[in-house]
Amino acid sequence: MGLPPELKAVAPDQMRAVLEAAALVALRLTKSKRLADELLSDVFDKLTTTRRWDRSRGLCSTTCWSAAERSEQSAHQQGSGA
Repeated sequence: MGLPPELKAVAPDQMRAVLEAAALVALRLTKSKRLADELLSDVFDKLTTTRRWDRSRGLCSTTCWSAAERSEQSAHQQGSGA
């Protein structure tokens, strides 16, 4: 399948620099080398396999909203003792 055109256009040294910076951020966020590596792997996988963003769909697809709604619903249920 290969990389999307936007990523193919990035020079290898620039891509390496971005991945190194992302790895550092992931390590600072997770405070775990293993979790940081998993996060970076997931992000790279999503960058290279998900469909392009469509401006007409907005910033967050229905999947994002569904996850947010589930999280809100769960918090509400926990607060009510359900």
